[in-house]
Amino acid sequence: MEVLKVMEWDYIEQREDKVFIVWSQYPYWVVVNTSFYNLLKKLKEGTTLEKLASEFGISEGYLSDVLTPLIRAGVVYTSNTTPKISPPPSVEFIEKNVGITGFTLHLTQACNLRCKHCYVKAGTPLPDELSPNEFIRVLQEALPYTNPIRKEVGLLGGEPFMVPEKFFSIAKWIYKTSHYTAGTSTNGTLITDEIAKKANKYDVAVQISFEGASEESNDRIRGRGHFKRAIDAIGTLKSYGVITGIIMTVRADNIGEIPKFIQLGKELGVDFIRTNFLKPQGRAKEHGLKIAKQVDIVRKTYEAVKKDKELQKKLAFSTAGFIFSAMRLRPKYRNCGVGMTVPLIDSNGDVYPCQTLYLPEFKLGNVREERIVDIWIKNPKAKMLRNLCVDSLNSRCSRCWLRYLCHAGCRGLTYQLTGNLYAPDVRCLDFREAYMEVAFILSEDPGAFLSSQEDFLGFIYKDILHNPCGGR
Repeated sequence: MEVLKVMEWDYIEQREDKVFIVWSQYPYWVVVNTSFYNLLKKLKEGTTLEKLASEFGISEGYLSDVLTPLIRAGVVYTSNTTPKISPPPSVEFIEKNVGITGFTLHLTQACNLRCKHCYVKAGTPLPDELSPNEFIRVLQEALPYTNPIRKEVGLLGGEPFMVPEKFFSIAKWIYKTSHYTAGTSTNGTLITDEIAKKANKYDVAVQISFEGASEESNDRIRGRGHFKRAIDAIGTLKSYGVITGIIMTVRADNIGEIPKFIQLGKELGVDFIRTNFLKPQGRAKEHGLKIAKQVDIVRKTYEAVKKDKELQKKLAFSTAGFIFSAMRLRPKYRNCGVGMTVPLIDSNGDVYPCQTLYLPEFKLGNVREERIVDIWIKNPKAKMLRNLCVDSLNSRCSRCWLRYLCHAGCRGLTYQLTGNLYAPDVRCLDFREAYMEVAFILSEDPGAFLSSQEDFLGFIYKDILHNPCGGR
């Protein structure tokens, strides 16, 4: 019979009678009991299925079934085969086969609020903001280079409904051409029946932003009266059949609001509920707001929804939802996606690699001076960002068992907090705790956030799952 062996694992951690084991190169992980852990240790030496079954007093058929997932993953293999480990997708592969998957458009810098966490410090419009036709031209120019399946446009601000004519000129073009899908994030205070009617007519998904689950916690950041007006806006949008959701930026001082925020979303009957991490720039930096721990976000979110699969589905794109799906699907990311697939275009036409690198030193060009495709593909800064890879980013990330799953965190946030684009994310140890916490949760509750997985699959490109196609 063939001799079976197991690849050397990169990390283990034991909690009582359960052992978390990771093979980072694949990436693959399991949580097993101590008996199965001892069985895997025997496989390090190499042995046959027959001998292993006999030694542990189990049938060969049962043992074969148990080992099959590990064999399929490649971490258990026969001694006469060579395990195959693929690298992350290459930049060339992503440029050729993935392309641009969407745009973040800052329609205006104008805003009727002065939120304390705003990363763009929105308030006054810029004197030279793009017209609707200029934004549409950019979207048209990009079409040959966009992903054939997923093309999403975020119509953002400032407050996007400060410029409703511009907003709906672009939304109407998107709807009529069917080339993209449109969504927006708004503070909700300017939502009217007319805006809700048009949002429904042009299939615009609307996300209303909150900073807490009560007037006190929310209005402290967004200003007096916002909470009630935002709640009213949700009612108006839903009455016209608009896909409506809510989002909360989680900070160290409002993390305790997560369960109540989720409950608020349930009571309002929204279509989706999201949480987002604080971007420590703009007014957030000025006011000294602090980021929250990922592991605490995971725990509080799971505890709030562990008995409600429908709520879990609505949280697909929350912080916890992302981590649960990443641990289940095991994508092999090369980096956080910076400069890869979603350009940010500011209201004056300046192009940036993402929202967290919305900084003068990372400006890539201007769409009034160059075509968006030339800016995105040819700009040296954009190329440099795309070439960032967890395997060579820094000595800590390149050796870490979590590197392909956490994609070395967020490069923009790291740069904001350390001034070093290549440094480990400041949340590194927190990430490890959070992802490991999810692994142990899934060992007890395998269906946790399974209902949200389909939505997550539509968000990522399939070629980074399980058997990535790096180098093609």
